[in-house]
Amino acid sequence: MGRRSGNSQIFTGIGFTAFFGFLAIWLHNPFIAIPLFFTGILPIMKGIDRRISSSPSRKIEDPRRETKPKSLTGDEQERLILKCAKENRGVLTPALAAVETELTITIAAKILESMAQRGYASMEIRSNGGIEYHFPDFKQS
Repeated sequence: MGRRSGNSQIFTGIGFTAFFGFLAIWLHNPFIAIPLFFTGILPIMKGIDRRISSSPSRKIEDPRRETKPKSLTGDEQERLILKCAKENRGVLTPALAAVETELTITIAAKILESMAQRGYASMEIRSNGGIEYHFPDFKQS
């Protein structure tokens, strides 16, 4: 019974349920409920479970699993960071960049650090220990 599809288990279970149900009523024997359960109701439940778990629209994603962002080139990633910096008046943190783009916080931090090393941004440490990146081209006076 392990290799049958969910539909076949459901229909087999319905058949056995009908057969043993009719037999229990006809013979007035409540002990027929035992084979009724194992050959009828249990296969119906397993078939329904198999149908639900194999349905592609019913698959549940694990929220802890990190979804892989679209493959972006380094230039496209930098462009996302620059747009984000412009929208935030020239001040950006790795966390803010990750929230506002499709980049992970790790990738955003690496890109921001690289941009600071190349002179496109300056890195400043806040009083609480957080790191901010300042883009002078986007600062508003």
